[in-house]
Amino acid sequence: MFTRPVIRAVIATISIAILSSGPAYTQGIPITIPATLQTIHADHVGEFHEGLCAFSIASLWGFFDTKGKVVIPPVLDHVAGRGYPTFHNGLCLVRTPGTTSSNPRVRFVDRRGATVPILSAAVIDATQFSQGLALVLEPDPTTTASIAGTYHIYAIDTLGKELPGTRQTLHEHLGRPTLHQPLFHNGLSVAEDYATHLFGYIDTKGVFVVAPNYSDAG
Repeated sequence: MFTRPVIRAVIATISIAILSSGPAYTQGIPITIPATLQTIHADHVGEFHEGLCAFSIASLWGFFDTKGKVVIPPVLDHVAGRGYPTFHNGLCLVRTPGTTSSNPRVRFVDRRGATVPILSAAVIDATQFSQGLALVLEPDPTTTASIAGTYHIYAIDTLGKELPGTRQTLHEHLGRPTLHQPLFHNGLSVAEDYATHLFGYIDTKGVFVVAPNYSDAG
């Protein structure tokens, strides 16, 4: 039985070909493991999202589908420390090394591994999509490498269009802000007011419908 804990395991040298054929489940959805599979000796394996599962070889990431076929070869340079790459709304967020290991760049790729140019060149960080919405971070053009700077945070749709009424501007912010991943349930997601560090709830248009007056929310 090829269960979810197995595919989530992070171990060295995993040979997917040794799995036996027959019924299996991923995130509660039944899939069939073919009798013969392409052999993948991977360093790390994620779990299935939207029918694709990430695997890494020599620090480069690729994806295979539920039939064991490699659909994206291991060519994606995903920065460690943020988990493994996953697909959401048909797009996968990839963090690539920037000028320093703590200052990565971000981009989105499609199910073929091709870059989807929906982020402006000024964007330095982003979240994964959830129900068609992601958050992005831009430094103001006046911001330099100084300790305190001005940053803009706003929501985008899957075409990269900024959603009205979602922009937050942080002035004299100490250090680079960390984005809070939106995760929608019943049309609402916990969201942060980055100026006050308080939490409320946004709808799928990125607008607060429950004011950010809380020190924590879930």
